[in-house]
Amino acid sequence: MNPWLGKNELLKHLHWWCIIFAVCASCTQKQTPILGLVQTERLGTTRSHHFLRVLTHFHSPYSYDACDDNGLIRWDVNQKCLDDVREAICVDHEDVVFATDHPNNMARYPYESLLMHREGDEWILGTGGKKVGNRIHCPDGYTSDWYPGMEGRLLALGMQSHSSESQDERINLYNGEDLRTKAEIEQKTHGLIAIPHTESRTLEYLEKIRPAAIEIYNFHAYMDPKILKTYLHLSPFHNPFAVLKYLIDPFHFYDANYMFEDLGEMSPVYFQKWDALQAKGILATGLAGADSHETIFKLKMSDGQRLDHHRRTIRFFSNFVLTEKNDEDSVKAAIVHGRVYFVIESLGTPLGLDFYVKSADAQAKIIAEMGDQIKESPQSMIFHLPSLFPAPELDQDAASPEIWAELIRVDDQAKETVVMQSQGAAEFIYPNPSPGHYRVQVWMKPRHLKNHLSSSDLAEKPFIWVISNPIHIGP
Repeated sequence: MNPWLGKNELLKHLHWWCIIFAVCASCTQKQTPILGLVQTERLGTTRSHHFLRVLTHFHSPYSYDACDDNGLIRWDVNQKCLDDVREAICVDHEDVVFATDHPNNMARYPYESLLMHREGDEWILGTGGKKVGNRIHCPDGYTSDWYPGMEGRLLALGMQSHSSESQDERINLYNGEDLRTKAEIEQKTHGLIAIPHTESRTLEYLEKIRPAAIEIYNFHAYMDPKILKTYLHLSPFHNPFAVLKYLIDPFHFYDANYMFEDLGEMSPVYFQKWDALQAKGILATGLAGADSHETIFKLKMSDGQRLDHHRRTIRFFSNFVLTEKNDEDSVKAAIVHGRVYFVIESLGTPLGLDFYVKSADAQAKIIAEMGDQIKESPQSMIFHLPSLFPAPELDQDAASPEIWAELIRVDDQAKETVVMQSQGAAEFIYPNPSPGHYRVQVWMKPRHLKNHLSSSDLAEKPFIWVISNPIHIGP
């Protein structure tokens, strides 16, 4: 069922009127320039580490519901759907894609089929020359590394093989969700186990599984009225007219690439569970899941592309992973270590990301990077908060955005406290820091996007832009 609909008859009638208007509007649809994302080389390096943009929850045509349930045609990959996938990851410059397909489909195919290899691609080889990934060479010269995985009740990132030669055994295992399943998938496939859709999992379950990572945001959840109401405790149809503005727009007043700012409302549910895990000593890395299927709303926006085109959904936000190397094992190790920033990238790509802790002595040595743990804290520390500005620069005459950063401490009762706030670069001396989990949260009023957002009021609205993973202080 289309998640924008439901059982409400009024909404059903509204849907049909939308179709009528959309057909009329399509007569004047224009192909606006495809707006992608800045290449990650522009973010620079930090102390031998560099940034990679990493998709950690993404569906290829091998998922049963991909492409409006047409990802597979007579069990063969729908090439149009695959074209959309490849276009999206190339235009948005995704460095690494951990595909996560539903088990009942992907488990029926040989592992090599899931690599999506085409002529002109490059095999990524693992131990013993085994094919474990596929390097896609994009038209602009960029490359993107593709690794198969699966989403059942667990999320397995970067599987390097199937768990078994038997399809039935694979399906049964991949649909499990207990500790035995987790251990067996890790051992047999070398996949990194994370928890998707954290909003629907109990804290008790998360404590029991002790995953390496959890989702602290899931895009698809915010598009599903049932999940919004039941698990995120938000209105199931928050601002439906925002969608209509971009759908029925024959004169092209609005830029549909920014439509999700109209719907942006972040639920505290994810952060409450994340904080609670950290308070219990379970240092799960926070990731954001695109969960992109092309199965939400097939009608085209005024720019000629469907609302949920992969290119549009995955440019809304990103995981920036700090890693020393680009190979699969290094990227997964960086995720496990908590070297990940969650960024609402439609507001701009943050240049200047850097969060660390220094000692407050005369030498002022860096003693902890994001994701590190300081078991015995010195008497005084210096927290370095990032000074950020967004790229690309869209309009020369645009106003500058207002940006400020907060340092948040999570204590052993899972309580969040803002311990400092800054605008611009800041080095904050923290005497006798209390044990806890310290992360940075960056806010923005996107005044630089005033000419692109659907309302000038949105340019004055504060949005969360960046959330770091924590630096942990204390035992």
